[in-house]
Amino acid sequence: MKISVALLQRPGYEPQIEQISSKYQIPIVVNQQNSSIRFLLDIEDGILKLIEPGSVRFRPIYCHSGSLQRISRRTLLGRAVGRKAQTVIDATAGLGGDAFLLSRMGYSVLAIERQPVIAALLENGILRMLERSDRIKLDFCFADSRMTLFDLNESPDVIYLDPMYPAGRKSSVAVARPIRILRELAGEDSDADSLLNASLKFASKRVVIKRPHFAEPLRRDQLSDSVMGKLVRYDLYQIT
Repeated sequence: MKISVALLQRPGYEPQIEQISSKYQIPIVVNQQNSSIRFLLDIEDGILKLIEPGSVRFRPIYCHSGSLQRISRRTLLGRAVGRKAQTVIDATAGLGGDAFLLSRMGYSVLAIERQPVIAALLENGILRMLERSDRIKLDFCFADSRMTLFDLNESPDVIYLDPMYPAGRKSSVAVARPIRILRELAGEDSDADSLLNASLKFASKRVVIKRPHFAEPLRRDQLSDSVMGKLVRYDLYQIT
């Protein structure tokens, strides 16, 4: 069942709300008690948040741009992407957690997200981050990566994929509901294999796929290596 989401009209943000509504085809409502709407996108202090009307226990979901401090490429993610790489496409950006980390490692990053509500939250987070620093190289694209990769003018060094995790071990109650909501919005990523096919064609050095430790590789026969962590691993597919 599709989740109903609308933008809440808020005085002082009318132009921004109109722009978001037009770009992402999300309707605008003036009353947050509209019974037909399950979730609302609301702007407060410039931060776009997903809220649940009438719920005092629901924690708003928004894009955390985090610190601007430079971080080392010696982290698990940095080792997976490669210290010598320069350009990275995060083709399943979600709320941008890994895209932000990669940009803070000094990579030039293009974050692509296709789900309208998640993309609106992500774009807002990226714009807020870029307002704080002109050294960050982080661009955004609202699109289906499978199509967008074919329109690239030049191949990135690395294409990074973090498809929706398959069902596995139980999450803690604290994180389960936000993840469930994002999963409902984004779907199950049943086309992850076709995105991997496109990525293998257009990355110039490697494709990196983030997987939970219990999940099988998407393409075991082409797997080059893995960088292992306690809860996740990064599967590497070298371009030869």
